Amino acid sequence: MGSGSLNSNGVKMLMAKDAQRARAQRAPDGFRGGLVAHPDAGAPYRLGTVLRPHRGEGLPEAFARGWCDVDDGGFVWIDGAMGEFVFDLPVLMRDLVLEIDCFPVGLVGPEPQRMSVYVEGAFLDAVMLRERMVVRLSIARDLCPGKRVRINLVPAVVQVPKLATDSSDERALSIGVHAVALAYEGD
Repeated sequence: MGSGSLNSNGVKMLMAKDAQRARAQRAPDGFRGGLVAHPDAGAPYRLGTVLRPHRGEGLPEAFARGWCDVDDGGFVWIDGAMGEFVFDLPVLMRDLVLEIDCFPVGLVGPEPQRMSVYVEGAFLDAVMLRERMVVRLSIARDLCPGKRVRINLVPAVVQVPKLATDSSDERALSIGVHAVALAYEGD
């Protein structure tokens, strides 16, 4: 891993060298989510709906906290040490699958980024992101006891473009998200 220091949350802060690299990555194949939507604020989440941020619009309500404004490339960065999704769900009949179209910030070159995923505070899995990809994780319905489920994405490394470039961007960036969907396993 590159040089840097730990911030107060224990997240490694790195100097940024090339902010355009992350924006230029190609879309991956195989995002399985069904409906593509940007639901109205306050509308309940429909399982299988793909939520995509759109420039100039507010984030879908499921993007609860820890997110920057939508970038020109049609994605949103985790802002700092954690991004949180909150989904209002029906009574679950079976296990779920979470799909996230995401990529590591990569401002210091092609360096992998570890992303830990938590459901209702319980560790679910850690994924190594090397490039833009669709991450698919199974979630046992037992981890979602209520009608609302909290899913946290926790990056291992955060990078600040202003520390190493001519950029005036002071955001602490880590993982970019193009889309997210939550569906029944097997759908």
